[in-house]
Amino acid sequence: MSGIAGISRGGQASLVKNMLEKMAYRGHGQPHIIERQNITLGVIRNSPETIKHPSMIPERAVWDGPRPPLPFEDQIRLARGAFSLASANHAGLLLARDALGIRPLYYSHTADGALCFASEVKAILDLTRKIHEFRPGYWLGADEIPHRFYDPAIAPPEDLPIASLAKRLNILLEQAVLRQIDGPVMGSWLSGGLDSSAIAALVRPHLDQLHTIAGGMDGAPDLEYARHVAEFLIADHHDVIVTRPGLLKV
Repeated sequence: MSGIAGISRGGQASLVKNMLEKMAYRGHGQPHIIERQNITLGVIRNSPETIKHPSMIPERAVWDGPRPPLPFEDQIRLARGAFSLASANHAGLLLARDALGIRPLYYSHTADGALCFASEVKAILDLTRKIHEFRPGYWLGADEIPHRFYDPAIAPPEDLPIASLAKRLNILLEQAVLRQIDGPVMGSWLSGGLDSSAIAALVRPHLDQLHTIAGGMDGAPDLEYARHVAEFLIADHHDVIVTRPGLLKV
């Protein structure tokens, strides 16, 4: 997880730093600021960058996600995985968000017409109150017209035995989970329900260590269900107790 922010104006390093400070818990250390093509971008990262990217990306772009696409239309159309991306291209500011909207991204315009964006709404509130969620599977360029790059195809129904469908679903789910593994130790949200439990069970054999995290009000039954699943999977489990003061603080 990282936090990104920016505005289509140059010389706004102080402003972008203030935006990043409002979501400082999304990262550690000092924010990284880029000023290029009359655009100011910023990012605060949750961990040191360990994945090698083409040198052009860190020089002109900020992103939330492990493997962003190159900041060009043809590359974004081929992108897979979770990302939100902002790039100072020659034509202007480019924004893009992954097909499923896994990484957050919001945008708006200031009173003088500058395009601004951030990973969270609160980072933009001092600039404008009319804020929009950037739609998943879209990119936006200098013309500020949203372009759709991902349109999922709906397969026709297949008349197959339940056992065959279940086997096929298991293969597809495991392939999707394996694409997200980038190390021997990872974490997974766990509610104790079917979806999150299935994902944790699929990923567990491929990791040395799995951390599971469940969030809820104190005494919520979901927390107990999640603990049972984590114990079965031999995972290191963590409960996050949600309180009203804590929610208001976020």
